Amino acid sequence: MTKKNSHAVRPTLRGTEDVRLSREMSAFSVAMIGVGAMIGAGIFVLPGFVIAEVGPAAVLSFLLGFVFLVLVVYLLLVIGWDKVADVLVQVDPGQSKI
Repeated sequence: MTKKNSHAVRPTLRGTEDVRLSREMSAFSVAMIGVGAMIGAGIFVLPGFVIAEVGPAAVLSFLLGFVFLVLVVYLLLVIGWDKVADVLVQVDPGQSKI
């Protein structure tokens, strides 16, 4: 049997020998991890509840929602974001071209 060397050389990237990562997290980082977990759980769990309750019609509604989403994004790209912002904010057209 061979004994593993606890001081084995690990490969490193060039120029990263002096990089030290801290083991600290700010309150903002912890909050963002929590928000991401809640959003991720909602994305993956709620459709299961909907499909169990409604049945195959849920798949049709998801596809219909996807089609509308693609249509809205396409129209926003065609119209242009600046014109959409002008309509939403209702900026005076004479001042929006400054």
